[in-house]
Amino acid sequence: MNRITVLTQSLVAAVQKYYSMLLVALVAAVAFVLEIERGSAWQVGGVADFYLKVGWVGLLGISLQFALHIAQQRYRIRWPLPLVGLLVLVGYYFWLPTDDIGQPYTAVLLGVSAVSFHLLVAVVPFWKPNDAEGFWDYNKNVFINMVQTALFTLVIWGGLALALVAVEHLFGVHIPSDYWGYLATTVLVMGSALVFALFAKGGLETLTSAQPYPLVLKFFVQYVLIPLLIIYLLILYSYGLMILLEWNLPQGWVSYLVLAYSFLGVLSLLLLHPLREVADKFWVRFFSKAFYITLVPLLVLLFVAIGVRINDYGVTENRYYVLLAACWLLAMAVYQLVTRRNRIWVIPVSLLAV
Repeated sequence: MNRITVLTQSLVAAVQKYYSMLLVALVAAVAFVLEIERGSAWQVGGVADFYLKVGWVGLLGISLQFALHIAQQRYRIRWPLPLVGLLVLVGYYFWLPTDDIGQPYTAVLLGVSAVSFHLLVAVVPFWKPNDAEGFWDYNKNVFINMVQTALFTLVIWGGLALALVAVEHLFGVHIPSDYWGYLATTVLVMGSALVFALFAKGGLETLTSAQPYPLVLKFFVQYVLIPLLIIYLLILYSYGLMILLEWNLPQGWVSYLVLAYSFLGVLSLLLLHPLREVADKFWVRFFSKAFYITLVPLLVLLFVAIGVRINDYGVTENRYYVLLAACWLLAMAVYQLVTRRNRIWVIPVSLLAV
């Protein structure tokens, strides 16, 4: 009973602190359930359905509303700032194309918007760049909460799905196929938002609290991310050498591999930030300096590859954003190599602006 009481209090505290985020998550989950019931969910092509559009806008609104809740706590804004976010989402609904939600430009628009709203979560409490440690602690805690939320949500969804399978096979109860969709959308959309709110129920004060560097995170960067970067680096440099020997133009798809190496490297640098000042972590300082040096030749390869594709076939949404990402990476490489200042806030703020 004590555990139930504590859980109930935690749920009430989470709802009070993140009411708008949970509201848009609920709207998104209900919209997807209604779309599944209509039998037209997840179809590519055709006229964009009302419920489907509401569902996608609601998904985007989860991160936007969380950012606004954090901003309200950070800047002590008395009027309900998240309500402004609801108006933004209503406008966003009418801004989305209505003729075909399966078109590439709609998918790109949704993807770029999702990235932008998540970057807003990362930077909104720290517009003033004078608290690098607080900035890192906040984003580290948000990142850990997201990983924990994904783990909890997948386990809950998998457990309930297995329970339905057991009931269906052991007791001979027929479960309509739509019920699997109901379960997935409810748990993965509304459930994940609620679990994340529970992890973050302490608010900004808890999210910015300094804690020892997580050993799991250190292990992940050292033995997962950096080995992947080395593999990518060897492949890309070998490919670049082959291009020079054969004097051929690079393939267009190499752009995505260069971008994968670049963003994994930037993510690794952000995750390793607190270890730069530790005396016995020479490898971290070496990696921080060497990464941008290794990136310069790959950026040349990237600009040549995307330039050839644009020259031959014109500009598409994907090529436009690849070129934009290449320009941003070049600016970051030049900035880091010239200034050699450890300003990690520059990375998400500049990417959000781009």
